[in-house]
Amino acid sequence: MDTFHDYQGHQGTGLLTFKNDIHGLEDAQAFDQNFAAIGRGRKEWFDENRPANLDLYGWQATEEDVQANLGQLTKHLKKYCDLKTVKQMIEENERINKQVVVDLVRIVDLKNDLVAASHNQFVHLRNMVNEVDNLRMKAEEEKRLMGEKHKQGIWNASGHNVYSYNT
Repeated sequence: MDTFHDYQGHQGTGLLTFKNDIHGLEDAQAFDQNFAAIGRGRKEWFDENRPANLDLYGWQATEEDVQANLGQLTKHLKKYCDLKTVKQMIEENERINKQVVVDLVRIVDLKNDLVAASHNQFVHLRNMVNEVDNLRMKAEEEKRLMGEKHKQGIWNASGHNVYSYNT
């Protein structure tokens, strides 16, 4: 809530700011409707026959208030407030939602690229492990054959058989 003062003190006016979203718009409209329902809305405030009393008046600011000559209130509205129509709010929300979707699609694409790269790396590592396993099995087989040939060579050296390699 912003209140306005001048050289004489409080002017008796204040500005209540609502959230800058659809919920804030709903709150501002309810605020406006409540004051209008009890006969203390914008129309009554500007009525020349309004009684001089201490009752509170309230309404939802519009472009008319921004263009009016309401002193500090008008200056404040122009400087700090972002008055929008429902259409403008919808367009802004659509633009923001589209940007969120674009950002999410980009993130999903990046993550998909990372998954694909990880999968390629996994396949490459799995192939390397298979190659190492095949080399190990081949080496073990060669070692086994060499051991058999060595035993066979020792047996042949003792005179029982002819030494030969069958490869």
